[in-house]
Amino acid sequence: MPSDGDNPLPLLNLHFTDQQDFQNQGNLPYDEINTDVVGDLERFWKQTFTNLVGHSFEPPTVSSYPHGGPFPSCDGIDEKSYPFNALYCQSSNQILYDEDFARTLYNKVGDFAVGYIISNAYGDAVQSQWPSSLSGEKRSLLSDCLTGMWTRDTIPPETGQVGDDHLIIISPGDLDEAVSTALLIGDTGFNSNVVGSAFEKIDNFRAGVLGGFDECQKRITGG
Repeated sequence: MPSDGDNPLPLLNLHFTDQQDFQNQGNLPYDEINTDVVGDLERFWKQTFTNLVGHSFEPPTVSSYPHGGPFPSCDGIDEKSYPFNALYCQSSNQILYDEDFARTLYNKVGDFAVGYIISNAYGDAVQSQWPSSLSGEKRSLLSDCLTGMWTRDTIPPETGQVGDDHLIIISPGDLDEAVSTALLIGDTGFNSNVVGSAFEKIDNFRAGVLGGFDECQKRITGG
């Protein structure tokens, strides 16, 4: 991730968990990503949301759709929004993602690229139940920060392991995969301001990884 001399990124001692993890370069088999990523997001947000917000979180269901359709129906989502995307449908409390796009990200970038787009859609679900009044680009960038929060929770401590309830443990290269994904899905036009530029997305993801809830709260309250 980008850094500067006044605010360098800390070094993270990430390592492969076993020989199979090394051989796969830390990548889960594609068919396991949905189960493990979604399960870990549910674990994290059910715990975190209640502690931070004071009421329970209703986890969304997650399903995919083919790139060329037919697309699922959701109030407020135009059909043009479905290709190359992962979306949250508030009316049905569902996360919906383009299956072919996810597989392409997996093959070209790695497993955490798929985790990133699903987690960002999960961030929209979290904001809806918070509730957050943010919309448009600011809402999308907050989801990047919330993805960083979840990622932070999957980083093994320098001594010991993450909790036994964790389904995901971040591997070497996963943070690079997150940055590569932000570069791919960020706004391409200088004045687009739809989901945020790659730089803005990386900056917000970084804030969540390094600063956790305190940094993300500044964004949800507009601070």
